[in-house]
Amino acid sequence: MATVSSAAASGSSQVVPDVHAFPGHIACDVDSRSELVVPVIAGDQLVGVLDLDSPLPGRFSAADQAGAEALVARIAGVIRGLLRDGVPVEAGDRVSG
Repeated sequence: MATVSSAAASGSSQVVPDVHAFPGHIACDVDSRSELVVPVIAGDQLVGVLDLDSPLPGRFSAADQAGAEALVARIAGVIRGLLRDGVPVEAGDRVSG
């Protein structure tokens, strides 16, 4: 299972220090060596993922993960509010708040 699929299925962040050692990794960028993936969950609904890649192996730290998760929590809060207010949110929509 790819890193994005794994994060989406598990509902938890994935930090991959070496994507070449991750079984089933799908390279979107041939120069990618490490990856940080954080699922965006609004309420109980997966609405997206934040997928960060780096050409450096072992690039993402626990602090990077915490920062990405904090950012995603804010994004998910905006989306939760939109969904609560009955605003349809579709793939590719831009949200602000």
